[in-house]
Amino acid sequence: MKRHLLSLTPVLLAVLATGACSAAPPYDSPVTPVSVATVGSYTTGTSVRYSATVKPSVEVGLAFKIAGYVDDILTTRDDQGRMRDIQAGDRVEQGAALARVRQSDYQQRVDQIKSGLAEAQAGYDHAKLEHDRATRLFDKHSLTKPELDAAKAQLDGMTAKVAGARAGLREAEIMLGDAVLHAPMSGVVISRAVERGSLVAPGTPAFAIADTTSIKAVFGVPDVIVKQLKIGRPQRLTFEALKDEAFDGRITAIAPAPDPVSRVYQIEVTVANAQRKLEVGFIATLLLADQPGRAVAAIPLEAIVKPAGASAEYAVFVLEDQAKDKQVAKLRPVKLGEVIGNVIVVTEGLAVGQRVIVRGATLLVDGQRVRAVQ
Repeated sequence: MKRHLLSLTPVLLAVLATGACSAAPPYDSPVTPVSVATVGSYTTGTSVRYSATVKPSVEVGLAFKIAGYVDDILTTRDDQGRMRDIQAGDRVEQGAALARVRQSDYQQRVDQIKSGLAEAQAGYDHAKLEHDRATRLFDKHSLTKPELDAAKAQLDGMTAKVAGARAGLREAEIMLGDAVLHAPMSGVVISRAVERGSLVAPGTPAFAIADTTSIKAVFGVPDVIVKQLKIGRPQRLTFEALKDEAFDGRITAIAPAPDPVSRVYQIEVTVANAQRKLEVGFIATLLLADQPGRAVAAIPLEAIVKPAGASAEYAVFVLEDQAKDKQVAKLRPVKLGEVIGNVIVVTEGLAVGQRVIVRGATLLVDGQRVRAVQ
């Protein structure tokens, strides 16, 4: 038995020696390919689209002060060079005579009052002479006091008559001037409500003229929005009729109370329109945030993992460059916010610009070597 064991010893030694010489090198795990996304910035809060109607910054309605038949309306040339009466859309200059009622009746009244004034002036001149003569005679004791008082009363009466005639003449001349309706400012005719031959009464609307060198975009908002708006706040608008251009304006009016029917507050945004690109009646579109927003980090939903046995409820793997050509995945606990489409807001744990692992994240462990691929 002893001889048998001794005979196996060289064989066993040979086998052990052979195994020692062919031992495998230490195991190096393969690098895991992963796809990576950069943490982006997302502004919280949502915006609501509103439509606004364009109105002129200043609009003036014009009416006749006197009655009469319209016998003249301002004319302009059409595209073919033919003369026509002005109408809505035409531009007029300040002081232009837009329309006129027949002046002959008012001119006749002016002439009559002038005639009466001349007669009253002649009576005044005669009474003045009589009063002067009576005063001299009274001073010489050649005229009694009652006679002097009578001359003075006659002069006072004629003085009042002359003053009344002059006042009547001024009034008649004003009425004659009111027979012509003048444009109080340069602008665009919004409407015309009279025709040649129309019989108008005092106060009859005739024209509406608007100054469109600036316009107002008017729209309504609910109470939850109006709290956030302030006079002077900048606001950008776009217009369906001018799709390739945006216009900047400012909020210039906020209604202090809502409309009793719609329960919305009327807001006005004033926009400069010196080049007259914007027309009355255009529809504007604008965006208003329904709640204040703030910038937060956001990542793809695929990057979120639920770590086993960890205290954090959710985590992500952040890609870290440790050395040349060596990248590792580091587990980072995160707190999550709202989901927007296929991304999710991260409220804590990440910063904008960091790289997180998206595809392959569920197969990783903390500190594992990875390789970022497209």
